[in-house]
Amino acid sequence: MDDFFVNLFNNIGISPTILYIDSHINTLISLVAENIGITLLPYTVAKSFNNKNIATIKLKDHIESKIFLVSTRNRRLTKSEIIFKDFVIDWYRNNFSDS
Repeated sequence: MDDFFVNLFNNIGISPTILYIDSHINTLISLVAENIGITLLPYTVAKSFNNKNIATIKLKDHIESKIFLVSTRNRRLTKSEIIFKDFVIDWYRNNFSDS
């Protein structure tokens, strides 16, 4: 996901300096709260933190990005997993597909 945002910045002529990447949201929020940096987060995640030292700024309603449905390679899916997979693929195709 960080490549996605770097490309967005590069497309408008900005080369961000990224000093730290972490998948732990609490770590990122703590760094921001201590005035050590800024971060990009999904709206629902950012709003879930009640911290008086953090301000949120809505950037855009929708950002397009690739998403993946991931499963282990060497295991057969259970019946409920197959139903879920088929549902997600159909729903995505019906709601987001260009074709």
